[in-house]
Amino acid sequence: MKFSFAAMCFALVFVHSAFAQNEPISEVLQGAGDQYPIHITYYPVNQEAAAGTGGAQNAPVVVILHDSTESRLRWDKASAPPGVNPFPVELQNRGYAVVTVDLRKHGESVPPGEKEPRIFPNDYGLMVADLGVVKSFVYDQHQRQNLNMNKMGIIAVGMSVPISLAFAEADWRQFPYDDHAIPAMRTPRGQDVRVMVFLSPQTSAGRVHGARSASFVRAPEFGIAFQVVAGADDSKGIRDAESLYKILSATNKDSDRIEMVSPKLKDRGIELMRQRPQFVYVPVLKFLDDHLKTINSKWIDRRPNTDPSKPRS
Repeated sequence: MKFSFAAMCFALVFVHSAFAQNEPISEVLQGAGDQYPIHITYYPVNQEAAAGTGGAQNAPVVVILHDSTESRLRWDKASAPPGVNPFPVELQNRGYAVVTVDLRKHGESVPPGEKEPRIFPNDYGLMVADLGVVKSFVYDQHQRQNLNMNKMGIIAVGMSVPISLAFAEADWRQFPYDDHAIPAMRTPRGQDVRVMVFLSPQTSAGRVHGARSASFVRAPEFGIAFQVVAGADDSKGIRDAESLYKILSATNKDSDRIEMVSPKLKDRGIELMRQRPQFVYVPVLKFLDDHLKTINSKWIDRRPNTDPSKPRS
């Protein structure tokens, strides 16, 4: 069931979750190649909330990233207007699994003894690879039937926008395993990122260029939905957001899968989520509900057919 914009605003302000919350879980993953510690918070699917959409095994998952001066703690604790659930909690209560991430050299993702590690241009490429490690965590949860990794959304802010776009490009370049004579029966390896939301986007981070990846992932045949958000009174933010929106919409004119949200605000990034719900918080929720939760993709075992441990149908 789809709720109207006004009804969603009302529910957020006056109604707290009708479901018992599953406590979030802190995890430390090993970064790509160098085993760098990558800290995440995992919000398991609320079983009651997911019951109406096919159960936990068919629940969407949203990976949430931060800007250069922030950490996942802002999302976990301070990503909503007063009196409203932090955004990851609200998603969890609506039947999503959620993973908030501290990118390397941000938040808790620093080696012991390094309080303020220097960030070098090459680190941004490593952050892209680290998202592959986060996806491996999502894969493990998928195989336990705790979520459906083929319903993956990403929310990125500022610096993490080009990181997320580069990761999405890598994900969509992953062709299925060559494990069946009939192409439609082959096991997917990637092509799981289905929705992307960008708050106050930057166009590049170090040597990672978001425009290049955006030109690839915008392909209509991929069907990825994009929402670009920036305050109309944030002169640089709105300029960069409009530039990215123009790239993403170039091959998708008049498509409801490409949306620009620009409330009359000067705020940037996560701070946009903390303003009145109707400005950004609710539009992002509604976009995810309309374009991610509704995807018709049933859970399947993602082990290749050549894996001897995979049951034969």
